[in-house]
Amino acid sequence: MLAGLLRSEDVALDVVAPDMQALFAAIGELMWRNHALDPKAVALGLAARERVGSTALGQGVAIPHARLGDLRCPVLAYLRLRHPLHCDTPDGHPVVDVFSLLVPEPATREHLEMLAEVAQGVSDPAFRQRLHEQADARMVWLDLTRRFDKLPATDWRAIPLPDCSFKTDCQARSP
Repeated sequence: MLAGLLRSEDVALDVVAPDMQALFAAIGELMWRNHALDPKAVALGLAARERVGSTALGQGVAIPHARLGDLRCPVLAYLRLRHPLHCDTPDGHPVVDVFSLLVPEPATREHLEMLAEVAQGVSDPAFRQRLHEQADARMVWLDLTRRFDKLPATDWRAIPLPDCSFKTDCQARSP
């Protein structure tokens, strides 16, 4: 379930990112601080995926995502940008809400299912407006986890991987 992937410390408000590279660097730093992931590897993975095609959905939302070889558990983060980011979006609206999803390299189908769940969860403009009205990251996290709890769950713990430590580590993190 997505709610189990999003930890309160992975919600960052008023992030300054004048361009996509700065955004990917900010995500990398957040992942370093909270998950001890290599910030360069995160930023490079996100940039490589972005070169394939824009991860902006429109309506001010983007979901930069990447599959990382040394990642053991899926990680979800939410960043609200201080200033709208003008980038390649399908509707021309700048990005303000960023959901970053990092998954282990073997996660293919599950990766796509998680992306769909994020997109479904934030498709309501009234919900996104409520997120913008919150000044406290913990309150944003609570709203997001409540929202994601209502969605059909992807069993991301069932991702078939060669070593079972992934499943043990990730199950220990989930609520």
